[in-house]
Amino acid sequence: MNKNTDFDTKNIPEKLQKRLHLIYFTVKCILIGLIFFNAFQGVASLMLKDDIISGTEGTGFVSHLYCGTFFIELNMENSFVSEEAAINWLQRPDISSLGDIIINSFPIIIIICILLCILLALRNGDKNALFSRKFLKTSRLFITAGLAWMIGNIFPNIVKFIDIKSQDTSSFIGILSNQKYYCQIYNVLVIPFIILCCGLLLRQHERALQNKSTKRNEAILKALAIISLITALGFIFYRFGVRLYELITILSGKEISVRLPFYNLSLELPFSLAKSSESYTKLVVFRFIKDMPIFIASTVTSFLFFKLLVDSAKGKINTSVNKKRISVSIIVLIVSSLLFNIFGLFEVEMLNSNFTGIYGAVTYTIGLRSFCEPILYAMLLWFFGVYMQCVPENNALI
Repeated sequence: MNKNTDFDTKNIPEKLQKRLHLIYFTVKCILIGLIFFNAFQGVASLMLKDDIISGTEGTGFVSHLYCGTFFIELNMENSFVSEEAAINWLQRPDISSLGDIIINSFPIIIIICILLCILLALRNGDKNALFSRKFLKTSRLFITAGLAWMIGNIFPNIVKFIDIKSQDTSSFIGILSNQKYYCQIYNVLVIPFIILCCGLLLRQHERALQNKSTKRNEAILKALAIISLITALGFIFYRFGVRLYELITILSGKEISVRLPFYNLSLELPFSLAKSSESYTKLVVFRFIKDMPIFIASTVTSFLFFKLLVDSAKGKINTSVNKKRISVSIIVLIVSSLLFNIFGLFEVEMLNSNFTGIYGAVTYTIGLRSFCEPILYAMLLWFFGVYMQCVPENNALI
């Protein structure tokens, strides 16, 4: 490692160093909180499993499903053919074979790998050692975490897709009897993709500091930029096209049931549950307006991030243009998040006032509960921007 590396590392501005410390401290607190929460929840679930099942027999309540800014209640009356079917659904299969043990252990191994890599990478930044580690390089840790997170997200979604396709729906009634798989591509790919790109940006500068070729890294960044733009715009325009088709069809007077995303399930909003055709039409129109800020913010952010990656591949990493791209993306995501959650209050009122059955008793919640909260990605982009600015201005060697 040449002398420029150490000099460059020690000259990260104090303001950025404080932000790196804040990020490391915040992530540690969040992880500690999540570990305790999940541990408590797991122990409570095991201890109260029999009580939950006996409670199901008494009250009929089974579970909640989250969609955007509201959740619905599944109970034996609206979702299952019998009490036995509901209890069997709650008591989903336990581990019974070596294959099950491997499948169930895989996510745990991935999670441990991700946590270790992210914590070590953030610790490098906290200790002012972003570019000075020989083995546990920050870039290598971020790249590993991003790839592991992506694999860890894709694997269970494949399992869920196969499970839904082969699932016997004879035990369900109502909206669960016609469930389909829905890929939350932003939840599956976006977070690990940003972490991966952060690692590649740091690697680009590391190799330049060490006078090594950056051609392979540049090629990867350009390829990821193109793939990300095609994937993002493809998903956005597909979802927009589906929503537009549903809107036009409903406005033309046809009585069709649109579908709503619940995590990785796509469930119907039955036309028959609306108190009138006008009520159903108003809700579909309102949901289209409610989601427009998300479509716009996603499109803008996808395009700006594409431009950022392309410029970074050319060695233009920490530039004023890239900083503006990050800032604009954060602003549009925060604005869309505020509008999305505020509109959600009106959506809940419209559902409870104009629908019967399972959609006539919905409860408001923030979008974060269903993993579709734009502000989460705004925060991640801010983290990304902090690490991007640790590269010297215009990526020039000091």
